[in-house]
Amino acid sequence: MQRAFLIAPLLMATHSCPSMAQSTGPLIAALDAKTSGPVYSYQLDITVDDFTGRARIYPDRAIGKRVAMISPKRTALTSDERKGLKDIDKDASEDFWCHHFAKRIPRKGARLVRQTASTATYRFNPLPDPKDKDDAKLMKHLTGTVTVAKDRPAILSFALSAPKSFKPAVVARVDTFSLKAQCDRSPDGRTFVKTIDLKVTGSAMLQSFEDKQSRRHSALRRIAD
Repeated sequence: MQRAFLIAPLLMATHSCPSMAQSTGPLIAALDAKTSGPVYSYQLDITVDDFTGRARIYPDRAIGKRVAMISPKRTALTSDERKGLKDIDKDASEDFWCHHFAKRIPRKGARLVRQTASTATYRFNPLPDPKDKDDAKLMKHLTGTVTVAKDRPAILSFALSAPKSFKPAVVARVDTFSLKAQCDRSPDGRTFVKTIDLKVTGSAMLQSFEDKQSRRHSALRRIAD
């Protein structure tokens, strides 16, 4: 159950046009967009398999005091769910802002696959966390897609998917992997993760599994500069 809370800022395939200019200007501008600004508290709605919870998150508070459970009550949580809350508490700010997806996006090598007057969409090979060797084993099997705004540079959506099944370990196989995040503008103009959904299916130790997780962030309230 603990992993259910760890939606790591980890797609639907888009089709490139041979005549489309391979400009990364909008992408670089989005990656370089401002990351500083006011601090907001926000409501978190999370669903993991048969668990549904709601909490108010206060990123400005000390670690250990950032998650105020609304439902269910903290006393009703299992030990694994409480461990999950600790991870939410620790990453209260990082999991909220869309600019944190930038660490997965290479500044060179991304390919423009679609654009409109106001947005540009790129496909890329996601960057692994250099501090986590297991993360590299996962990222090499995934394809990333990001949509950015042209007029007010920012990440508008982010996704990772596995084009085909793969084996992350000798005794496990992942048949499908899909992570999709949609962003929205905060009052100060930065983009935050409005929704993020993860679905993974496969098998481990001869047992099939299907993991579904989703988060919704809403009701932002400015609490500090």
